[in-house]
Amino acid sequence: MAISVDREDVYPSFQRDFVHNLQTLLRQGELKSGIWFYEVPQFHLDGPVDQEQATLIHQKTDAAFVLYGQVRTREEGETKHYLDLHGLVGHAETTESNKTRLTGEFTELLPRRLIASSKASLPAFEITSSISSVVAKYIAGIAAFVSGMNGAARALYSDAQSAAVRLSGQHQAAKKIVERLPLRFGEISLTEASKLHAEWRVTRDEQLLVQMEVYLDECAEPAQKFPAWKTLKAISMVAASKGNLSKIENLLRGLPKGEPVTEMNYAFLDVARGHLRSAARHYRNAASADVGMDVVDEVMCFLDWYGEFKPDEACKVAFAHGFISYCILKDRGLAKSYFEEFVSLSDGKYAQEIALVPRWLAELPDVPAP
Repeated sequence: MAISVDREDVYPSFQRDFVHNLQTLLRQGELKSGIWFYEVPQFHLDGPVDQEQATLIHQKTDAAFVLYGQVRTREEGETKHYLDLHGLVGHAETTESNKTRLTGEFTELLPRRLIASSKASLPAFEITSSISSVVAKYIAGIAAFVSGMNGAARALYSDAQSAAVRLSGQHQAAKKIVERLPLRFGEISLTEASKLHAEWRVTRDEQLLVQMEVYLDECAEPAQKFPAWKTLKAISMVAASKGNLSKIENLLRGLPKGEPVTEMNYAFLDVARGHLRSAARHYRNAASADVGMDVVDEVMCFLDWYGEFKPDEACKVAFAHGFISYCILKDRGLAKSYFEEFVSLSDGKYAQEIALVPRWLAELPDVPAP
């Protein structure tokens, strides 16, 4: 904390009612002594602390959170205290969208200015330090989450939730934090579920999917609207032999239309139902939407597993692999291999699709063997 106080006679009450209260509140909850708190002494602060100075303090201390600003006292018929607050949060390298989100939440929630008369200064300082501690833990929790520290994020969110509930009737920022925390907790659970899914892709250990579904079911309703949640839930439903395709379709309904992940998900449903021409349209839509190779890799990996999970679906899975290889990967050799498997397993079915295979392959360049 680096807040300059312009009058020596005001500092003792500020230190007692703001600084000490803030330190006490930050050290309550799950983390307790895990919170390190340091107040930059006044003799090190030459006037109001700005963002550049706060950044230097952050670099020297490697603190997760720097609260900075100033207290100005003015005689305006009566003594008035002006407390200006700003914050800086540290986090690992992350995306621009995460940085924007942190800045936006910070700007919205942190109380920026308190004006109090001398008669009301002590309780006003105390209330401001209380809400500041809640915002600090909430914002630091987001920073921990985007830095990949889910355990610390969950602990910070839990502490912020307990305190915010008590303050929600007095302060709008606390009320907003209470409303947003179910989504924040859901993000953590979804991340853990994604980790288990990634591990399952390598090991095929079905117990990992059971654990994944536990995390998915922990997610509050706001988090269940995320495309990633719907996709993982659909995978768990298929993998856990609960592959009621109508239920899965209802689950996926509401995903953003035209998005690559949405198209790939609907393509799988069509493959599972044997509607191969419709699946092909969805794969073409995904290609037009610039589907990422990470998504393609995940889909093809899941198709491999699905073919092993349901051997009688091998023909349809071969078609899906072949069409992805033709339409998205533009790999003639891979497409030819999968389509040949599709034709050999077709057993007199899918005559229209089989008739189109030579034309599809002819569209791709024949890359000579090295």
